[in-house]
Amino acid sequence: MYGEGGRGVTITWDEGGTTSHVGDINDDQWEVFRLAFAAGGRVAVLSDVEDWEWMYDYRYLEAMR
Repeated sequence: MYGEGGRGVTITWDEGGTTSHVGDINDDQWEVFRLAFAAGGRVAVLSDVEDWEWMYDYRYLEAMR
């Protein structure tokens, strides 16, 4: 999705709940989201960020089959 804020994604987590993020998604991260949602709709977020902020940490984003 491209909106006024740039690219955006909404993720429904296995752990429960959803998050949405618009803007500040770089080309590499966008490609991972594009591939994941085209293939099976699953991503893995590997993060060392505490609490719930890890859901917005796309540094080590991976597409999953």
